Amino acid sequence: YYPEIDSYERKEEYEKLLVSICRKRLIDYLPVGLDNNEDIYDIRFYLKDYGKEVELAEFEESAKMPSLRQRLKNIIDDENSQRHLFKETEIENVYKVLVQCTPDLVRMHISLLGRKSKISVKDLYENAKMHSKTYGSWKHNILFATYFLLCKELDVIKKYHGLPTFSMLSSGVIRSFLEICESAFDYAFGEGFSFDKPRHLTIDEQTNAAHYVSQSKVSKIEGFVPDGMYLKRFMLALGKIFYLKHTDPDATLGEPEPNHFFTKPLELKSLSIEAL
Repeated sequence: YYPEIDSYERKEEYEKLLVSICRKRLIDYLPVGLDNNEDIYDIRFYLKDYGKEVELAEFEESAKMPSLRQRLKNIIDDENSQRHLFKETEIENVYKVLVQCTPDLVRMHISLLGRKSKISVKDLYENAKMHSKTYGSWKHNILFATYFLLCKELDVIKKYHGLPTFSMLSSGVIRSFLEICESAFDYAFGEGFSFDKPRHLTIDEQTNAAHYVSQSKVSKIEGFVPDGMYLKRFMLALGKIFYLKHTDPDATLGEPEPNHFFTKPLELKSLSIEAL
């Protein structure tokens, strides 16, 4: 079984395997007296997914959130003053639909209105008000990307939690998944966790583990023979590029196609044996 091959397409199959592996390990750790509760053998019990509501609440509490709403309001007002799209009696309802919504939707609306293939405020308002198929498509394709923009703009640390997230972070490599889990439990033990009284790992314990394992993996690259130092620099440079793209305040969040980032080995060979 090669989970790193097509792991995204085989997501459910991979996650079942991870749950099974963790169950075998948890059986060795858990006291015999807790046998009646099946949940404690399921890694999903510990790696609780707290849902996007927790992150949205943190965005909402940011002192910078009101200015982000005001930014969207200014965009609406500017376009309305030029094109007279809405009457005075209608504009409050436009604010209610487009501005007084969850932070991720506010950020999505700003990005959509910034596109060159101009989406007018009126089009956006009508689609949002009706929850149209088009609006659903926008949400499906680009809403997740708004979280990275919001973290940068509102000074919030991106949270990582839940089995699906840890599974994705492991990129199909089981050892990487187990490293993140082990690190999360280490943070939990530091906060008084005990297998005598199992509990969900907190969102911060899980997030800290994800960040720690990611950073340690970057550090290890330097030790790869013979060119680890150069590989590490290259990877950090790529990371900076993606960070700048993910946190560009003018990002319109167009959906990237896989072939934008695809490299054919034979093309590399013709350019440079070292690159291959």
